[in-house]
Amino acid sequence: MRPSRTRARELHLLAFVRAYSTVRGIAPVYEEIADELRVSVPFIYKLICRLEDRGEVACLWASGHRSPRSIRVLTRREGTP
Repeated sequence: MRPSRTRARELHLLAFVRAYSTVRGIAPVYEEIADELRVSVPFIYKLICRLEDRGEVACLWASGHRSPRSIRVLTRREGTP
């Protein structure tokens, strides 16, 4: 069974963040992710919120906002309480 279109985008986002972080040593900003997935920045925000709620990614928070370049893909073990 094929993943839904949204799940396919989530998987693309996870793969992109992993690869970008490995090559550059820092996480991409939302604009770079949006360019890669060819979607809007607000849509990336929603995807990241959903992934964060499910424990697939983690972001650092400062003053009530996500810090730029702080997105990190979690392994199953890290995301499990």
